[in-house]
Amino acid sequence: MDSTPRAIHSNRLQHLPIEILFEVFANVSSNEYPVLLEVSKAWHSWFADRIWNSIHVTLSAQRQILIQGADTGSSFRATTSFAVLNNLHRIRNLRVSYDALLVMMREKDVWPKTEKGEEKEEEGEGTKDRVGTGEEAHMSLGDSMAQTLSLVEAPLPHLEQLQVDFNHSESTPDKSTPLNLGPFLDILKRSLSLQSLSVKILKHCIGWEPECQAQLLMALPPSLERLTLDYEHLYPTLLSEQVHNTEERLAALSLVIEGALSQSKGRAHYKLKSLTLFGPRVNMVEDLYTNFLSKQSFPSLDELHISFRRKVDIPVPLSPCICELISKGCRQGWKTLGFKGRSRLMNSSIVAAIFDQCPTLENFRIEMCTEFNSSQVQKLLFSSPKLKRLDVCPRSLARNQSVEESLMLASDIDNDWVCLGLESFRCLIGGIPRPDVRTGRYDNEPLESDLHVSKKYTMQQSRQVQEKILA
Repeated sequence: MDSTPRAIHSNRLQHLPIEILFEVFANVSSNEYPVLLEVSKAWHSWFADRIWNSIHVTLSAQRQILIQGADTGSSFRATTSFAVLNNLHRIRNLRVSYDALLVMMREKDVWPKTEKGEEKEEEGEGTKDRVGTGEEAHMSLGDSMAQTLSLVEAPLPHLEQLQVDFNHSESTPDKSTPLNLGPFLDILKRSLSLQSLSVKILKHCIGWEPECQAQLLMALPPSLERLTLDYEHLYPTLLSEQVHNTEERLAALSLVIEGALSQSKGRAHYKLKSLTLFGPRVNMVEDLYTNFLSKQSFPSLDELHISFRRKVDIPVPLSPCICELISKGCRQGWKTLGFKGRSRLMNSSIVAAIFDQCPTLENFRIEMCTEFNSSQVQKLLFSSPKLKRLDVCPRSLARNQSVEESLMLASDIDNDWVCLGLESFRCLIGGIPRPDVRTGRYDNEPLESDLHVSKKYTMQQSRQVQEKILA
């Protein structure tokens, strides 16, 4: 069979294994082959009683839900929206662009009007055919759509993972128009078993304000365990804009959140354990800690991951916010801390805040430029009795002589360690013999930056030496 989805037809779907991780792509692209419309039409036939593992719905550049090779008219969009929404209660893993979600909801509102005339005619013809052939009667289009309208408001008991990408300006045609989060918040409200939520704000999204984050945080379901907020793609746009009256905006936002908290009757999110922030903003971190993580109704998180995938200038006020989040964001102490990125975020104040978490720390990972030095890594090992995994790997590995201070020195490895349960140890080791490109011999002295050839001394070689020393 051809490997492209074009070879999948409705009459072959019954032969697919039920364990398959089924992803439906509704996107038009020159280099992609989305699944044909027959897949959507066949949902009721062979998989009506099954639980769908995964579905991915997005938009084309024309802001339409499309499948390659099919009609792009309103009837097709209605059919696709009908198939997605009518099976939403069977899906475990849903990834959707917000534009697609809004289009589906809009098409849902016009189903009874656009299909009313055709529905009676098709129902009559279909009944005659079924009587003549003796086939079992199936649900008519009108009854099926009526059922879908009820399913749109029904709980989603199987949805465990949800990723929403706020992408284009389809939802906000005018910059003065606030972002309509209604359909997204409605899905959160109906998701009784949601465990993981990922929200990505792309640079073309218009109208995402701190108030939107407040609405999102207030709508988190009690079953949620992992929350990811990704502002990375929005970050360059924010840096290029002049934001005025920041203190007034944050004060007004705090009032909005406090009012929402009072109206929520103190609903607790007891299961939230992991928080991941990509490209965090100052008001984002302050909002998270001041109005949510510090509340007694909020749980003690176990994991905190902060990442800057792009190299941007970190705002000066962000470091104190991160320190406060590390020091006070978890009342019982963090079990996992992770930092990754190309920007220099790890200053001395954040390093000091991390050392306060040593008694409870089990997993610690740094992959960015940091002010950690060899003695501090050794101190971390000595002060963390529960530590199981330690990764300290600067991003600018062996490309600059200045990172030598960030590496652990071989002389510190012989010191006593308290963390006897350490299972994984990855740390670049300096102060060991390595080739000098000028003489071809091995020295303990660091090489000059202009003569330091990275391929002569790589991370893998450092790990091999480390393993020999530890052995």
